[in-house]
Amino acid sequence: MSINYKEDNLISLHMATKFIDNEIIPYNRGRWSKDEHILFILGLKYFGKNFKSNQKLVKSRSLVQIRLHSQKYFKKIYKKNLK
Repeated sequence: MSINYKEDNLISLHMATKFIDNEIIPYNRGRWSKDEHILFILGLKYFGKNFKSNQKLVKSRSLVQIRLHSQKYFKKIYKKNLK
């Protein structure tokens, strides 16, 4: 099965967007900004590990991105506490 460049871009665009009230909002990719991380921390404080609720604060990231960021964040804290 071969996917051409144009189809591949459409698939990538679809996977990197969310739809809210028929409006397309693209998700950010790459490094998290300071603002996104602060919203993430606030979400953890208020919602714990309920990532769906946290996504309501960090609207620029997908649920999977928030979960992965959480794993990396807790791993970093764990390593820091071992020292």
